[in-house]
Amino acid sequence: MRGIVQYSKDSPKVLEDPSQSVNYVESHDNHTYWDKLKMAVPNASDEKLRRYQRLASSMVILSQGIPFLHAGQEFYRTKQGCENSYNQSDEINQLDWDLRETFDHDVEELKKLISLRKSHGAFRLIDKEKTERHFHALPSPPSAIFYVLKEVAEYGSWTEIAVVHNAWEHPVELDLPGEGNWQLAYAPKEETGLSYAGIGKLMINKIGTYVLFKT
Repeated sequence: MRGIVQYSKDSPKVLEDPSQSVNYVESHDNHTYWDKLKMAVPNASDEKLRRYQRLASSMVILSQGIPFLHAGQEFYRTKQGCENSYNQSDEINQLDWDLRETFDHDVEELKKLISLRKSHGAFRLIDKEKTERHFHALPSPPSAIFYVLKEVAEYGSWTEIAVVHNAWEHPVELDLPGEGNWQLAYAPKEETGLSYAGIGKLMINKIGTYVLFKT
């Protein structure tokens, strides 16, 4: 999320600046993310796997650093389970435009996230000094990654931005930082039970990414 690669608190930083970090979950090499999900979570429904993939793609788009999206990732590209397809047929390597049409709504969701990233410079901090100043991880349950971008009015119209990446379908309560009212900028399309469970508390219950802001 910070664009600064460090495998543990005690390990050295592999990358110092977000501008050095290319973030992705699939590329032309190895399995597509959809094929990997089908193997990793074989008993999950396709709808649940699509939620996982949208979550993963949103993490790539909103992380500090350089987002990399593989062609077709936005509509669940498959290579029929083939990991190394450099010498395979067009049937394996093609972009299936029928999938693009079927999942047009999901493509539009990723477009919203890309527009969100482009709309505020706090999602595109270019060096470690800015990242260390503005990026703050917050306590969260094992299912979620929760962080806030503080004091970021110099980069756009919002003064603070909170981001939650949640991998559970169970209710999750989070403590929103600071005082004042947060507004919702983005939530998973399936989210119907979003609620502010009291002053400074947010209740979410779907797999996906949530973005809130203060002006």
